[in-house]
Amino acid sequence: MFKHNMSLTDTIEHEDYKYSIQKKEKTASLIEVEKEDESEILIPLSVTYESQEYPITSISEYAFNCMYIKKIDFPDDSQIQKIENNAFANSTIEILTIPSSVIELECGWCNETEIDKIIVNPGNKRYSSIDEKLILGKQTIEDDEYTNLVFSVRNIEEILIPDFIKIIEPYAFNFSSIKKIIIPSSVQVICKCAFEKCSHIRIFKFQENSMLQKIGESAFAASSIMKFKIPPNVTVIGKFAFVRCICLRIVEFSENSKIEKIENGAFSESSLERFTIPSSLTFIDEYAFQNCKKLHTIKISEDSKLTTIKRGVFSCSSIESMIFPRHLTKIAALGFFSCKKLQRVEIPKNSELEVIEELVFEYTS
Repeated sequence: MFKHNMSLTDTIEHEDYKYSIQKKEKTASLIEVEKEDESEILIPLSVTYESQEYPITSISEYAFNCMYIKKIDFPDDSQIQKIENNAFANSTIEILTIPSSVIELECGWCNETEIDKIIVNPGNKRYSSIDEKLILGKQTIEDDEYTNLVFSVRNIEEILIPDFIKIIEPYAFNFSSIKKIIIPSSVQVICKCAFEKCSHIRIFKFQENSMLQKIGESAFAASSIMKFKIPPNVTVIGKFAFVRCICLRIVEFSENSKIEKIENGAFSESSLERFTIPSSLTFIDEYAFQNCKKLHTIKISEDSKLTTIKRGVFSCSSIESMIFPRHLTKIAALGFFSCKKLQRVEIPKNSELEVIEELVFEYTS
């Protein structure tokens, strides 16, 4: 049955598939699969509507949400160009083929999947696969080099990432079975949710002379990582980067660390026991260490450049004492709220501290 409206985009249903028809572009997007659970699905090449054939050029977000399915395949002459965010979320897909026509795998396209075998058509100009386990990608289709690690199958346990990779893309390993991983010195960015909910990680190492500059939002959230040494060139630890890492007890920085910013909730609800703030750090964002119940010691170097402690940064932690650095100018509200073991606070004589907002030390010792 077809559903028609007068706009430039129509939504139709045809043979257990629902499509969005873009009349102006004369293309279609697969927006929902209404089949009962099946072991294999072949994505149609096109759909006919009002006597016009519309090639299917994208798979929309949540198109296969929560489907029980083992394999998705495409015709050799498929015209699919884009697979959108969460297209296969919460499905049981085990085998997926990426057609040669695909030029964009949108951020989060592989989020919460169980894919154990990935095949990229050899004719694809942007993406390539290694041993049916990894997808590598170019920054743009015009580039010559594969610099991005786009995806890893979810049953992988150990990997040595190729030494030409610069970016580990969003969700590349999330929900995977990875246990051991070595990051080559070439990697500059670990993106959003790259290792989120990797509950089997035991060994995570960086090669010497690491060029890593940024750890993205929720990059290791709710993973089983136990110890993490921040490479010296990292300047930003993104929001919620290590949130709910209940096994994480040790985070170390190099003496020559260039870290400048720890963002919102970066280590909240982790099991950190002690934390040393490098002298280069200037900014700790809201709730960065909130609910770190085992965190009892914070060390700050005398030459620290830290100027601001934002709202609730250390709230509900077990910090016992605190010596504020000289250049600190502001402690925002709830900074040490409900730190029930906090007994001693020192402010140096030459302190530049100007503002202590409300409830900073409420419910402390």
